[in-house]
Amino acid sequence: MTRRMIKAGHIIAFQNGGHRHLRDGVVVWENDRIIHVGKSFEGEVDEVVDAPEKIVTPGFINTHAHLTESPLDKSYVEDRGPRSFYLSGLFEFLIARDVSITDDMRRACIAFSVPELIRTGTTTIMEIGGYGEDTIRMAGGAGLRAYVGQGHRSGRWYTDDGKTVKYTWLDDDGQDGFEKAVQFIEKHDGMMNGRIKGFLTPYQVDTTSEDMLKRTRAAATDMKVPLALHVSQSVPEFIEMTQRHGCTPIEWLNKLGFLGPDVILGHAIMPGGTSWTNYHADDIGILADTGTNVAHAVWVFARRGIAMESFARYLARGVNMTIATDTCPQSM
Repeated sequence: MTRRMIKAGHIIAFQNGGHRHLRDGVVVWENDRIIHVGKSFEGEVDEVVDAPEKIVTPGFINTHAHLTESPLDKSYVEDRGPRSFYLSGLFEFLIARDVSITDDMRRACIAFSVPELIRTGTTTIMEIGGYGEDTIRMAGGAGLRAYVGQGHRSGRWYTDDGKTVKYTWLDDDGQDGFEKAVQFIEKHDGMMNGRIKGFLTPYQVDTTSEDMLKRTRAAATDMKVPLALHVSQSVPEFIEMTQRHGCTPIEWLNKLGFLGPDVILGHAIMPGGTSWTNYHADDIGILADTGTNVAHAVWVFARRGIAMESFARYLARGVNMTIATDTCPQSM
């Protein structure tokens, strides 16, 4: 049995229902179990790691990522955002990128992202994409815990004039993609001694039909797996949904019975009731009342001049806020 101790300048942990910050403390562990945290330790240890200028934390849980896009997004979609789309880079840059990325490039992105995640403290990743088996092989093989969802949708957005967002819809409403997503979970959930788990993830609220959202919600409940969905991530999306349904995207999801404690919304950064949308609503209250979780990817928005209004406001209402990377860099 091997006993090790790390002496750190800062230790961040969770105790008695809250976060704790210990200055100049020690963490002692035997094999895979922490046995002591405190200012000092009087027992015998086999190895001491001296890290007076380092921070020791639990492993990060990264609740929203697209490993098959990072790092190709770097210098491509950052620091840009057309004013026609309210600073969002979704509708021009991502479409152009998607048609040029090959399968080998996608796999290379996963291979690049996995060590970046580990190096910066992530131990659990929630991956949204279409290359699930490659993600399992590389992320799982490197020792990460991975929740892997195969995205599906009823249609796609596009712009043909650089000024307006338009939509094209699949003839089968995305049923084929939905069935493959379910089959993926049935095949892979629980692999690698339980480190691999599946979840269902329609890609975006504005590219998934009401029927498909309801089918996905029912399947997730039946299979007892989590749900994830991009919601309120841009002003054009918000405007599109209010024009379709006469309510905010989050209000609409609540009416459909989609929301709940097993749902993580990425990014919910532009809900009703903020200056970005200029639309009277209490979306943050709905999130709190339904127990719905939010994955906040700070950097991908901040680099285009977009900020959440405000993180503290969500916390004050009782919304469970989580942190994520989204695309590049895969650094928590």
